[in-house]
This record gives sequence, structure tokens and C-alpha cells, in this order.
Amino acid sequence: ALREIRSRSAPPDPDWAVAELTRADLRDRRRIKSAIRICQRLAEHPGWSFSAACGPALRQAAHRILAHPKTTVPKLLRGHMEQTAARCRAYPLVLVAQDTTAVAYNSHHATTGLGPITDKATGHGFFAHTAYAVAPDGTPLGLLHADFWARNPAEHGKTKHRRERDPDEKESRKWRQGLEGVERALPPEQAVLLIQDREGDVFDFMAAPRRANTHLLLRASQPRVVELPAEAPGGAPERGKLFAIAAAGPVVGMMSVRVGRQPGQREREATLQVRYTALWVQPAKRKGVP
Repeated sequence: ALREIRSRSAPPDPDWAVAELTRADLRDRRRIKSAIRICQRLAEHPGWSFSAACGPALRQAAHRILAHPKTTVPKLLRGHMEQTAARCRAYPLVLVAQDTTAVAYNSHHATTGLGPITDKATGHGFFAHTAYAVAPDGTPLGLLHADFWARNPAEHGKTKHRRERDPDEKESRKWRQGLEGVERALPPEQAVLLIQDREGDVFDFMAAPRRANTHLLLRASQPRVVELPAEAPGGAPERGKLFAIAAAGPVVGMMSVRVGRQPGQREREATLQVRYTALWVQPAKRKGVP
């Protein structure tokens, strides 16, 4: 019955896969055609497994593409990211959310190249960090950046000297690399609001060079030292902690949101206040650095 329902539903426009994958860097037109057919089949049967949707022939074609030593994620996604950038040009401002996902392969014990993803010895897989563009009205536009890595099992858990390490050696460099990837993908005139959760509250990321029309929105998690501009010319700037100074700023807007039911809490209506304060975030002092 489910197959009959799917067969009666209108299939998606097949041209979308052609537009998104024609510019993939796979070095062979036959591989590109196979990739297009694979994506079309997956879109036609979104609830099916990969093997059931594609069938034996396309499953083997996918293996040949992905097992090729010169196949990489950036090469596979090159056409799609170009199309995403083209769709972004229709908007004076686009929103780009970047975040990290842990891909677990806990039951695939024979798979090589994986690393720990949790504190437990049984948790292993890899991480995917992506930057996804949407229009201000929520219309999805596509990926602009994607990075994948596996942690070194020998280095996992050694956080004692984390603050003393070079920023380029830390996993938190993913936020800066996401910023750089988004700006590479988009033309210089495109205005962007890059959005991060609490994990993105990293000073080296906030201080990274960026275009004047690339703006950052972060959910603060660190009680950082900040500096307010001097009230009078030549006066001394005021210093304080971020949360205290932000809470003392003027209210510039209010809105109500419904908070869903949580364990031990009923569903409720919450009133949010929007406050605005211009300030300078100060770098944290590192051990051994004056």
C-alpha cells in the first residue's frame, strides 16, 4: 500500500539534480550522470534505504564514485555550492547557520578511519561541520561550506593544556574555517548574517578578519571582559563583565514565545526582552602570555 501511495504522488522535478550536480568535479561525465541519477532516485523515494531506492546498478556506481581516491566532499559539492551562491544573490541579506553534527558508527567495528565522538569507549565515528544558507523568510538555499574530520584516539581526552595550544591546532578552528568557507563561496557584495550557538563563543573566531558586510550572531556562553566606549571624548573606557553590562542595556524590543513542555515543567509562555549595547570584547589572558 505504501508503494502504491508513493507511485501516485507527483515525482520531484528531475532537473534539480542536473542543476546541482552537473558542475561536480568527478573527472568523468559518466560519474556525474550516475550521481545525478542516484540523487533523483533518493528524492523520489525519501523513506527508502539507499539500496532499495537506487537498486544494484546505481549502488555499484555509488561505490565506484565514493571509493575513487580523487573523490572528495568539496569536489562532490562544488556544483551544489555554486547553485547555492546563485540562489543567495536573489536576497540582499542571507542567514547562514553553522553547526557540528556527530555521525556515529558505533556498531561498525571494522570500519577504519574513525575516532571517538563521546567520552565512552564505544562511541566512535566522525564529525561534520556545515554552513547552511536560508533566506530571511526561512526558504532553504543550500550548503556553502562543509568539513569532515575524525578525532585522533591517542589525543582524545587530553585537555589539560588546551588553553596553551595554538588556535590552529584546536578543534574550535572549525568556526573560523566555516566563516572563511562562506566568504569564499559568496561574492564580496553579498551581505551575510552568520549564526552560531553557544559552542561558537570563541574569541579567535570573533576576532578573525571578515568582510564589512559579514556579520556574526552568537549565543554567548563565556563571562567575558568587555569594554564600553568612553562617554566623553578623551575619557577612560569602562570595563565590566559581558552579562552584567548586557543586562543593564536599554530595552529596544519585546516578544512572546511559547516554550514547550519539558521534564518537570509545563508548557508556558515566556516574554523575551531585547537589549542593545555597543561594546568591545576583550581577549582572554592565556597562561604564560602577558
